[in-house]
Amino acid sequence: LAKRTVFLGLLVLLRATANMMAIALLAILFARVQAAWVEEPGESTELAKRTVFLGIAMPDAVDHLNSFMGKLARGQTHFEIVPGTNISTINLKQLERSGTVDVKHYDKPFAIYSELATTFAHRDAVARFVKSDYDYAVIFEDDARMVEGSFAKATGQDKATLIDAIEAIMAKLPEKWHEVNLGRCDAFCALEKAKVDISKKSFLTRQSGWCAHAYLLSKSGGKQLLKLLSHNISASNDKMKRMKNAHFERLSVSPRLFDQTGRCGVNGCGSAPECGTA
Repeated sequence: LAKRTVFLGLLVLLRATANMMAIALLAILFARVQAAWVEEPGESTELAKRTVFLGIAMPDAVDHLNSFMGKLARGQTHFEIVPGTNISTINLKQLERSGTVDVKHYDKPFAIYSELATTFAHRDAVARFVKSDYDYAVIFEDDARMVEGSFAKATGQDKATLIDAIEAIMAKLPEKWHEVNLGRCDAFCALEKAKVDISKKSFLTRQSGWCAHAYLLSKSGGKQLLKLLSHNISASNDKMKRMKNAHFERLSVSPRLFDQTGRCGVNGCGSAPECGTA
């Protein structure tokens, strides 16, 4: 009887020990699963927090641009509207006296007011970025339009976001860069050399062409561009970048991520093609 009692006691003890071990194992497994559920933010999430979207818009386009940037931000990236510049506020004589605009040598005198209005709006957006705590900015004009499937081409992922595309682009950029044009137009595509693949269907090139309806800036790029657009302006903001390419490191992504809605603007009506005779 005594032996049977000891045996039963050992059996109970073993069962209790087994239960405790099972509970411990379950606790470890639960902790691992929970860690997987609430894992540390990925690189894309961190990049989204370090980036700001700035949209340039006149009053009648504010709602549209807010909606457009909101969809791109996906609740992760901060976005703001920068008011466009009204032509009526431009005092050409004062700008010439202050050295802000080189009126005598301006590239297109007949378009000086409309081009300066656009340039000053971009300068205001760049200045806001430079003063901010963000490391990167994407600046949009109010006629920017996403090219369907372009984010997927840049990343190789079917459901990619703009931030995913930017992350893929940044992985291939040189150490020192100022701007990546996300919506180039009328570029000399036939002369492209030294292309850098972003993915199997997307690449970086220095054949930037024209258009400034969507572009990515680094902080150093913002500071450099602010200088270009603050003194001795003698052409559109687009052309100033090309004229000062020795001081402004500018690349483009192709196929472009953004084109234009086709509304009439400073350079006419319709959406310009990515490749042309620039």
